[in-house]
Amino acid sequence: MHLLCTFRVLASLAAGLGLFTVASSLSAQDNRNHLNLLLLPTSQRAADELLQSCSLWSQQSIRAILRDVAAQYQISVWLDRRQDPSQIVELSRSDVPTTLADELDRVATSSGAAGGLVENVYLIAPADRLARIQRAAVVLHGQLASAHQHLAMTNHPLQWDDVISSQELMQLISDTWQIQLQGQVPHDLYHASRFPDSTLATQLSVLLGGFDLHATLINAGSDSSQSAKISQPGGRIHLLISPLSEKATWSDNYARSLTDERRIELSKRYAGSKLEQLADKRWLVQGETNLHLAFLAPKGSKSSSAGKVTHSPNGESQQQYTFSTDQALPVESILVHLGKSLGFQIQWSDQCSPLHRSRLIEMSVKNASREQLLKEICDRAGLAFTDQDTQIFLEPSKTTQP
Repeated sequence: MHLLCTFRVLASLAAGLGLFTVASSLSAQDNRNHLNLLLLPTSQRAADELLQSCSLWSQQSIRAILRDVAAQYQISVWLDRRQDPSQIVELSRSDVPTTLADELDRVATSSGAAGGLVENVYLIAPADRLARIQRAAVVLHGQLASAHQHLAMTNHPLQWDDVISSQELMQLISDTWQIQLQGQVPHDLYHASRFPDSTLATQLSVLLGGFDLHATLINAGSDSSQSAKISQPGGRIHLLISPLSEKATWSDNYARSLTDERRIELSKRYAGSKLEQLADKRWLVQGETNLHLAFLAPKGSKSSSAGKVTHSPNGESQQQYTFSTDQALPVESILVHLGKSLGFQIQWSDQCSPLHRSRLIEMSVKNASREQLLKEICDRAGLAFTDQDTQIFLEPSKTTQP
């Protein structure tokens, strides 16, 4: 079974490699930074979106969890064919602010898998396959970018509206991209779904990776009996479907700054990786794709605290409060933070879904009473509240739907 969820936009901030043969491996000397899949605008927008604040907690299926956040974020999540979308995972509430990347990683690891970006698709796949599939996309994009840059720099959506077989899906890709795929894929069925505007390398690598396969560009002049030459101008480019490489790491060098603290942190997190500053001050990064993504992540990518509250005396019987957040944050994180400061606990109605709790709000209130402060927060989050002194009862607002 398969699931691809495309999330709506909250915010987007804000783009591979050298000439390869079918059997080539990646090295920093071969790479051309401007052709790196991770530096495409589509990749960078997805990486930015993963930095949005997010807080998930539930005990439900992966499918349901992803649907709960589908209204809030613009990222596509693909479950590898070996993952069961009906699997129940339990996510406890985090005591610290978390990002969408943090929470999707929790969904993946809680289901015994691993997660990471392949361009602008967040792939959840078996832990021993993810990095290999990510690398396959990087390599294929590099091959195409070197030999057929127009194809590598083109994005297409990929959509099917009914159940489709794996063979039919490969034919759909061939027709969409005007390419010729040589080789077979095992039979499987895919429910109606859609890839976002993305590269050929991403679509082929994610789909073929589920069968432990990948695609490589067939070099002109190859004398292999299983290879075919690239078509003449006006014809179709030929790609060979073959077993997925066992290799999971690759290297490139980047013109980025890196503190010693960050270098040590990344080296510990990605054991066996290499981070080395070159003579020209660029950094050589050698490791799995998630290391490259972490290295390229903007500074200060973690969520900030849930805001600041100050108390202002106003007469003998009433306090006034000033509260502000420096970015949109989950409403529950804000309320829990306030509760610790003001001495109350939160009780959620059974009618409140995880989406109600994780709704992101941004606000700034000055000289407000406790009731005014709570009303402002709840109005922004589509909630109604009952103040019971040491306990605040929350339920969905009758006038606002999530």
